[in-house]
Amino acid sequence: GFKVVATNSNHTYDTWVPSIEHQQELFANYPDLVTIGSYASEEDRTTPRVVECNNIRIAFLSYSYGQNGYELSDLPNDYYAVPYSDEALAADVARAREVSDFVVVYLHMGDEYVHEPTDEQRRIAHYAADLGVGMMIGSHVHVIQPLEWIERSEGTPLSGEDGPNGGRMLVAYGLGDFVSGYENNPKTILSGLLSCTFVRGDGGASDISVEDVVWHPLIEHREGNEDTVMLVSNYTPELANQNELLAGLGDPYTWIVTTTNEVIGPDFSIEM
Repeated sequence: GFKVVATNSNHTYDTWVPSIEHQQELFANYPDLVTIGSYASEEDRTTPRVVECNNIRIAFLSYSYGQNGYELSDLPNDYYAVPYSDEALAADVARAREVSDFVVVYLHMGDEYVHEPTDEQRRIAHYAADLGVGMMIGSHVHVIQPLEWIERSEGTPLSGEDGPNGGRMLVAYGLGDFVSGYENNPKTILSGLLSCTFVRGDGGASDISVEDVVWHPLIEHREGNEDTVMLVSNYTPELANQNELLAGLGDPYTWIVTTTNEVIGPDFSIEM
């Protein structure tokens, strides 16, 4: 099941403060489920969320590019939906690294329906890598975007060939929607799961490498009134032809495979 849930996006304030507080109250009933990106107070926001698995402590941070229809000055605070800034990321990563072995950043940002990351997404990824972030995961654009290894700049935390992953950070710029519901844009029903293994090395607490990285494509399948999210590894050309959300494509299964390969690229394992 899910262990960490990001509750911060450009839609966090869609129904204003009462809904945010109601959501926080609901999640408080599930103390084993960690939420990131929306917090009850400034003190809560600056308390790193850490999940421990097999003696590896992983901290999670979350940011959004903004809120629909609102300027930051319109909002009651900056902890109900944490906005991205370089200063906030640097301070939060520093706090997180003090109490964890590995830092994951979730970033809600990008140009919608575009497979290519923006210059700002790439800039932030390089900045995060130089701060010592181990992995960055993105969403928001409704379509999948590439995986990439980011080389840390020389002299920054965890840089150099002897650093974790040879001084690199893994970034998944966009996982897609998982569940979409869009009826006229097949790109939005193709998404992905990212799996990996965290491995502790011999170089101390921060020597955690990301290995066995695999992209698992997902497709939202609709027949009649029923939508099902399926692994493409379990999908078939026959099912693709029956998928009402892919009805406008001549060869939908080939489109799924080709699009996934073109976006994710040849440098990562894809399970299809």
